[in-house]
Amino acid sequence: MDSLQALFESSPFLASVLPPLATALCMALLYSYAGSGWLSGVLQFRGVTARRSAFDKCALQVAHLGVVLGWLLLVGGRIWIFFNADSYVPRSFLGHVIETAWGALGIAVVLTSLHYGLWKTLAGHRTLHAMLGLLSGLAGILALAAVMGGLRLLCALELPNAAELNLEDLFNFRMFPSPLLYASLAMLPLALAMPAAASLCWLLWRRRRDDYGRDYYSNMVPRLAKWALAAGAAAAAVYLFTVCADMWQIAASGAFELSLEEAVTYALRFLPLAIACVLWAVVWRSSQPLRRKPEIIVAFLLCFASCYFIFSDATSFVF
Repeated sequence: MDSLQALFESSPFLASVLPPLATALCMALLYSYAGSGWLSGVLQFRGVTARRSAFDKCALQVAHLGVVLGWLLLVGGRIWIFFNADSYVPRSFLGHVIETAWGALGIAVVLTSLHYGLWKTLAGHRTLHAMLGLLSGLAGILALAAVMGGLRLLCALELPNAAELNLEDLFNFRMFPSPLLYASLAMLPLALAMPAAASLCWLLWRRRRDDYGRDYYSNMVPRLAKWALAAGAAAAAVYLFTVCADMWQIAASGAFELSLEEAVTYALRFLPLAIACVLWAVVWRSSQPLRRKPEIIVAFLLCFASCYFIFSDATSFVF
């Protein structure tokens, strides 16, 4: 930790760039995992109704990705808690909240692992198995909410009047507009878009190991892109709404003035995700989707901006 602090002190550029990038990466992994169970379960249900094995194979690949991301987050979260335990009292209310959030993530990861591990065992009960996938997805969303809530409480310790605040002050959903409300609105659509965006990259990476044939990938890649487009468009609409709400508040104050930095920040709130939606639309409508690897990768990377801003909103306070 001391060496990292020394590095940031010697290089202001790294100090301004690395923390946001690390935050965006962690949030991207978290949101990619959170909704993966829903995506896998829906694909399984689609395979049952359409009587096509391709959907079941794609669901298996998505579930595999969920297991990898889930355990990576669970172990990484435990390491983070170990190194940051001195920033709060372990047996305090905040300490219990953080441990509960990690426990909720652990339950979700166990359900995800069961869903993936029982693939052959429950091959004759595909509907029941798909319901297990949806259950793991629900647990993932609840764990996501718990983790974001724990992070908000942890960041509240840095407020100058932290000792005077209660939970109602920190989680005041009645205030509009507010960053907390923005994060709450964007959480679900982003948790549905990110698993599909990550799964597109995962399918490209696993193509040689999971040799299901070119026709399979040419069929499943557009379907995942369509899912990412639908959920991503909903998330982009939420971010556009947040920008409009802030503009309305500024205009109502009678002093509509924006600095260049503020204008760029507002643009970054929704433009990267909107561009990603355009790229997913290109992949979806392409006659040769496997040749759209740059678009798939770039779209996933563009989502990092949205992941950073949802963390920023969830840990911002307006009283």
